Amino acid sequence: MGQDSIKHFVNTYIAQDKYMVSQLPDPMSEEVAVPQCILCGSFRERILEANIWMSSGNTKSLLHRLKLVLI
Repeated sequence: MGQDSIKHFVNTYIAQDKYMVSQLPDPMSEEVAVPQCILCGSFRERILEANIWMSSGNTKSLLHRLKLVLI
């Protein structure tokens, strides 16, 4: 476990067995499709951040939770 840049990760993850979990950088957010059901009503206003998950394969992921800010 450690820190890496997304650029370095993308250049090396196929040759190495590793994965990355990170907050989605703002410049990449325009490239991400968000399901319409999440964008409806006031739900959209409660989204704090998006995370990016990438791996070289053979990984498993548990159920993750969505954190909301209740106003």
